[in-house]
Amino acid sequence: MEATIAETQENSSNVPEDQFFNLKSRDLRNLFTKLGLVIQFQKVVRIDSLHKSSVSVLAHTDNVLKGEVFYILPMKVEPVKVKKTETKSIRWAIGNDILDSNINIITEIEPLTTENNGYTEAVRLITPDDWQQKAVFNQSNIYQFPVLLHGEWIINEELLFDSENFNLQGNLNKGIIPDELRQQFQEKVTSLSQNIILFTEKENFKWRLVDGGKIYIIKIENNKLTVSKIQALDGNNIWPGVPERFSGNGSEGGDWVSIIHIKT
Repeated sequence: MEATIAETQENSSNVPEDQFFNLKSRDLRNLFTKLGLVIQFQKVVRIDSLHKSSVSVLAHTDNVLKGEVFYILPMKVEPVKVKKTETKSIRWAIGNDILDSNINIITEIEPLTTENNGYTEAVRLITPDDWQQKAVFNQSNIYQFPVLLHGEWIINEELLFDSENFNLQGNLNKGIIPDELRQQFQEKVTSLSQNIILFTEKENFKWRLVDGGKIYIIKIENNKLTVSKIQALDGNNIWPGVPERFSGNGSEGGDWVSIIHIKT
């Protein structure tokens, strides 16, 4: 997964320039009010899993009376499509060391169409129109903005198998797993237990099957019955914060963190 900033000129704001965190940085103002933070995933994720519980941007401040304080910023979460990327040189601060490297930066995005079927390859975080009314934005001692993706909440679906015989809707709508489908699970995935629970999400189209700690999605797509496994985002680690380790540690869940440091 990559965290990148889209250099688009969408969503211009009429907010006075000197109000934004009391910092005289045009790039910083544009980042939050016009460009947004664009994060691209390695696999598409479900749009309905991107919300305030799964995506957040914090502002860290030093307060003389309270010590270190952080605020959760009221960012809008917008699913988008990446249209263009460019390779640019980036300087990473790792402890006391500085690392120069080339990285693909998203330079153009567009809104999703209705054909995405509820999935997105990227998400943009941008301040809402009433951001200037929030007291946090008048703080002058903000020194960093951590961006967090909570992997347990963000999910995608991995296709396990499909079947040409999809005339099983009647039984599935009634909460019954046909013997034929059980046999396919046993041959291609694993044996289903006797304690499975089947929910109809959309009649004659989509069902959710829960078997212990495993969740499967059954759908009718392109005249086929497809079975997918729900997976949480593998968010642990982000290179070069962990040297020579790219995002992900091979297991579901975990937080993906990217920190924007501010020099005042």
